[in-house]
Amino acid sequence: MSRQETSKNFLSSHWRLVVVAVLYLAVCVAIMSVTPYRTGGLLRYQRGPDGFPARIADIGAPDERQHANYIRVLLDGKPFPVLKPGDPDLYESYQAHQPPLYYLVAAGWCRALGLDPTAPSAGGGVRTLNVLVGLLTLAGLAAGVRWAGGSAAMQASAAVAMLVPMVAALHAAVGNDPLLYALLTWSVALAVKGCVHGWPLKLGILIGVLGGLALLTKTTALALFPVLAVAIALAWRSGQRQPAGWAAALALPALIASPWMVRNTQLYGDPFALKAFNEAFVGSPQASLFIEGLGPLTYWTQMVGWWTWRSIVGAFGYMDIFILETAGPNASGAFYNLAGLLAAATVGVGVWSLASRENKAEGGRVLLVLGATLMAVVALLFVRFNLQYFQAQARYLYPAIAGFAWIGAAGAARMAGDRRELAWVVPALFWLLVDGLAWSAMATGFPIRAEP
Repeated sequence: MSRQETSKNFLSSHWRLVVVAVLYLAVCVAIMSVTPYRTGGLLRYQRGPDGFPARIADIGAPDERQHANYIRVLLDGKPFPVLKPGDPDLYESYQAHQPPLYYLVAAGWCRALGLDPTAPSAGGGVRTLNVLVGLLTLAGLAAGVRWAGGSAAMQASAAVAMLVPMVAALHAAVGNDPLLYALLTWSVALAVKGCVHGWPLKLGILIGVLGGLALLTKTTALALFPVLAVAIALAWRSGQRQPAGWAAALALPALIASPWMVRNTQLYGDPFALKAFNEAFVGSPQASLFIEGLGPLTYWTQMVGWWTWRSIVGAFGYMDIFILETAGPNASGAFYNLAGLLAAATVGVGVWSLASRENKAEGGRVLLVLGATLMAVVALLFVRFNLQYFQAQARYLYPAIAGFAWIGAAGAARMAGDRRELAWVVPALFWLLVDGLAWSAMATGFPIRAEP
């Protein structure tokens, strides 16, 4: 078959996925165009020690400045940075404890394009790397559905998760989160394939390698191990006996990440630099202070719950720009509630659909179990983090984007009834509308926060 025929066959089968990918790229470009890069200013809804709006050195995407500084260190040919609690320059280097993979890839990207990641004019070029990484995540979301036996329309519906404003904004910024999402998504998608189609050694090695790369991207990748354990249990229950593939998937991640973990143990006293992180972040918002002042119920519902709820749809900059905020808090809050409830309802219907007795497809059950396991483990890590620090940001939940996307796609298909081939269209149009509102909020919100 010629290359032209291959491309034609791909487009005829996957044109929906191509449409979603193009829309995702357009949304990311639009968000990048209005998000400042290395620009100082004020935060409207946060206060400094003097009681006035907090002044910060960068009002754009959270931690983007510090991630770019890490890349610059590697571009300069220096050793990997070291997190030093108490360092007077800690604001510029507090991402120095992060594993190295994203920064190595970004340094190569910047070198190839001649970009200085610390130059205010380089934002678009440096951010584009993560936009492209997002295409890998999009493909992984579709692949998991395909290996589970889902239709092309359901694959496109899963990929629509990349159009959620907060997801697109995270990919339109400098940081290691998008690479983590891509590696975890593909790892779990391949585990779906193993449960449904068999788990040979080659598949186990591939999952293990991706899992190791995920651990070298961010320690949240530890969430993969419980998911793999559940996947192996499902495979065993279905009659598979492929211990070599299972052992490779479980053992290789730790083996691949071990040099970095040994380095951390020598530098910080533990493999994940947790002690140094806790010492360096003593000035961060402590959960205990909120709990003591507000009470546990108010902290978890009005603080963690409400801020996270909005962030899942989209809260931009340093959680300081909200959709429809110019219309007033009531209108903005009502919008987030509506958008969030629609998304939650779709996921809820998806759980019911995949778990129902009438759904006898083994692949659907595997999507539900592995997706839900990933969501539960990441949620537990999120709760654990917010027991220590107030960090109600959806970027800590989106490592489980595969679970949200797969179960949501099943919900959209069930809600579409006899028109399941169009199940991806309505979610895509809905999130594009929300993207437009998010873009408007950023286009008006960032300029009034930037320094004159």
